[in-house]
Amino acid sequence: MTDIHELEDGTFQVELPNGRLSTSDSPQALQQLIDELNQQHKDETLFLEAWKVAVRYAGARFFAIDVTDTEHASDKEQLRPDLDAIKEGIGALSGGEKRFLVAVYSFFNRQVARDLADEFGIEGNPGELAAHLDRDRLDVITTLMRHYTGW
Repeated sequence: MTDIHELEDGTFQVELPNGRLSTSDSPQALQQLIDELNQQHKDETLFLEAWKVAVRYAGARFFAIDVTDTEHASDKEQLRPDLDAIKEGIGALSGGEKRFLVAVYSFFNRQVARDLADEFGIEGNPGELAAHLDRDRLDVITTLMRHYTGW
């Protein structure tokens, strides 16, 4: 836990995880800020771990991978979806595989994912996903949803 220090002028100060200092009249406000930053870091970490699994399940061929191995990725930017590869290969996938790939892509770009779904006749609402995805892929999608902080 990060220590909040009272300054001579009666205000409070804390060093944030990024090294910046934050000052406030309220130690509770600083603690809330620290808690939110810690939760965001946790969410980003859990999202990345689920994203790695999604890349494995969907197929590495659909991603521009900037590391030697998916497991070595330390940032989701190293595992960006490759739209050209998706458009080339999605036609050969089963209905469930298409739905999963488009659902995963939607975390990267919602509008393009909607366009892909329309182009390939994919229903991507939660009920359709639940009906067409296996338990493992549903778990990945729900973990991505739970810990998504934006791309």
